[in-house]
Amino acid sequence: MKFVIFSLMVYLFYVQNAYCKPSDQFVSRDKLKEAAMLIVNDCKTQVGATDADIEALKAHKLPASKEGLCMLQCLFNTGKIMENGKLNKEGAIEFFTPGLKGDADKVDKMKQMINLCEKEIGDGSDGCENAKLIIECTVKHGREFGFTFPNHLKPN
Repeated sequence: MKFVIFSLMVYLFYVQNAYCKPSDQFVSRDKLKEAAMLIVNDCKTQVGATDADIEALKAHKLPASKEGLCMLQCLFNTGKIMENGKLNKEGAIEFFTPGLKGDADKVDKMKQMINLCEKEIGDGSDGCENAKLIIECTVKHGREFGFTFPNHLKPN
């Protein structure tokens, strides 16, 4: 079973929104990666994740360990995609909307996908497992709503 993780790219959007002033006309990819890795390493430390968990993220895969999944939850909490161990629908919509650059059709589809995932995931009590379910649902339904993923990645 192959899972997709696009969280590093997602966190580049977060980092750009959080750390780069609107007056910045261009922020280098290296600067964004560096800032994203600060967030990732902070979450890694908080939950006791390993370098292998980080490497899984870099390879666009879900971490295999419980700590790695908890690192995802930490990242999602940072981006307000999750709150109290659950998908934060409003936070996720706010988080992803800037990356859609004002395309009303894409924003509407993203909202539909998040609503579907909220229903599909439900109210599971394990936040780390819920982080995994958010990724799985997004990958599973993303293409249905017109969002693209690298060709080698396949949803369940």
